Amino acid sequence: MVGPNQSWVNKPSKVDCLSHPDDDGSAHLRRKILEDLRKLDRSENVDEEAVEQWINEDWTLEFREVLSDDDIVSRVTCGSEETRNFEECPESDEENLVTHQKLSQGDALVHTEALHNYLEQEDESTPAEKMILRNLRSIIRRRINEKQKQTSIISFFTKQ
Repeated sequence: MVGPNQSWVNKPSKVDCLSHPDDDGSAHLRRKILEDLRKLDRSENVDEEAVEQWINEDWTLEFREVLSDDDIVSRVTCGSEETRNFEECPESDEENLVTHQKLSQGDALVHTEALHNYLEQEDESTPAEKMILRNLRSIIRRRINEKQKQTSIISFFTKQ
């Protein structure tokens, strides 16, 4: 476990292990990921190139910055001066309260579908990104359906 003020840079992830071409098991793992992805709903169009791009996404970033736990928390909670300039970070407490309100499942579904529609329009979006949103949308829909209770036909006739 990484303690406070320690860096995350030395923690290898599964993605890091998969992205090294010297690893003999790397090709096998990529094929396994591709097979598993194709078993998911609406992911039949995912090809090996999309999996490769998804795995290597961290290595294609323009910069890497070593952040401590405190730095990460500060940036996520909009405490850093650097993040104050971004539009996503609300400046007033009133806007911040709205951000932290709990979303209903219906609202989450609407926002997920809107984000999916946005990605469909973008030329730069990857199949992996679209697949992730489709899977999230399916999960939200399933949860909404599980909460809805089906009424028995008998109760329709017995109510007066």
